[in-house]
Amino acid sequence: MAQLIGFHSSIGFRLDTHRSREGIITVSGRIEHHHLNLNRVVHGGVYCTLLDTALGAAVLQTLASDEITATTSLYVDFLRPARLGQVLTSQGTVTRRGRHIAFADG
Repeated sequence: MAQLIGFHSSIGFRLDTHRSREGIITVSGRIEHHHLNLNRVVHGGVYCTLLDTALGAAVLQTLASDEITATTSLYVDFLRPARLGQVLTSQGTVTRRGRHIAFADG
């Protein structure tokens, strides 16, 4: 597991590179108090961050050293609430990559 840096380090998630394959990355984190919203369940932004991180890292794996990536669109369906102490895991998988844009699911 690799510790994420910058913005991600303040959230406390980890990037799992040991179980990854080309174009597939897993990101996980245990829910702490600062992840919760006013209803005491995980804030929607936490889910989006977890997913965006997994998707972006999966795409990043497929790029040459002089290429960069940025999210252009993100669509999320929230299925059920997560609570304090639970572990959230997201797996990002590159489904298609062109010259200028890549698509990933998670």
